[in-house]
Amino acid sequence: MEIASRSLVRGLHEQRGMWAMDAPRSAVREAEHQGRAQAHALLIRLPEVMLATFARAGDPAGARVRPMHVDQLDPDSALWFMTSLSSEVVAQARACAEAMVVGRSSGRCARLAGQLEIVTARERVRSLWTQAHEALFPLGPADPDLGLLHFIPRDAEFWDLGATS
Repeated sequence: MEIASRSLVRGLHEQRGMWAMDAPRSAVREAEHQGRAQAHALLIRLPEVMLATFARAGDPAGARVRPMHVDQLDPDSALWFMTSLSSEVVAQARACAEAMVVGRSSGRCARLAGQLEIVTARERVRSLWTQAHEALFPLGPADPDLGLLHFIPRDAEFWDLGATS
């Protein structure tokens, strides 16, 4: 997964008076590594993110953005969301697996692009189940309409708006 920190990369370029293509690869790799860590650190603090799904691949007009509660954040920044299998978000994930996640907190923003997987394995649903889910899924983790969306990031960007001059 490639994650770039826009403020770090921009800062490297400004310090050296370079355009992005002129930055030394080692400096860009270091900025990407720092950006990856910063994006993950931001996601840890966010109980909800905005999830964008698409009706068809390559159709931004068919995009739908909605807030989603993060049920689990994996070390590789993959996200898990509990959802109804009959929901629009699942229908769009079936039609087009491409998705984006956006999070923001205290002047820091992250945007991740990746793929959605629909997961129906009961043992995985049970592993993420909490009492808080009962409000939306009163039948519990055995509810046949209950499933998970697993967002697997491909790339991401991180911005620290407080670092802009």
